[in-house]
Amino acid sequence: MLFRSRFGILQAATAKKGEQAAEAEAQLPQAEMEAKRLQLVAQRAKAALPGQRAAAEAQLKDLDEQIKQEEFKASAVTAFFHGQRKGNIPFSGYLPYSQAEISAQQDKVKGLQAERTLLQGSLAGMDESQAKREADAKAAVERVRSLQDQSIAGRRAAGTYKQRAQSVYSEDRKSTRLNSSHVSESRMPSSA
Repeated sequence: MLFRSRFGILQAATAKKGEQAAEAEAQLPQAEMEAKRLQLVAQRAKAALPGQRAAAEAQLKDLDEQIKQEEFKASAVTAFFHGQRKGNIPFSGYLPYSQAEISAQQDKVKGLQAERTLLQGSLAGMDESQAKREADAKAAVERVRSLQDQSIAGRRAAGTYKQRAQSVYSEDRKSTRLNSSHVSESRMPSSA
């Protein structure tokens, strides 16, 4: 009875490990394809990143120059307006810049500065996005390795349990056989 219980447990463990290995093997092809896809996406993005970065940096440089020019215009307009109002600049009866024009110029500078901030954020986002793509690819590769390890470990464990079950079975068969040291006793006494 003990034999059958041990043998049954080992057979069940063998089957379970075999199923786990088969499940890991079934997931493996899809995981490998996903890992390759993510690696390709990361490689392509990394290859395109220098060009995108250079374009964004050139745009940022142009924007900086534009901001400088507009800030200079805004300060000149403001200074001229305030100079005329205070009487430092001779009044000819004509004010070339109104308060609305000064406000519009200052708003233009603020808009360019906001655009610059967005562009800087975009540059930082490029690096973060690339880091995320690379991390995703690395995680997918690790998943493939994990599935491969699960498959190998499951197959090994199933083989180990199968060997144990066979050894338990052979031990039990040996223990039930009669060997030469057993004396056979007949049912009837020999003197009868």
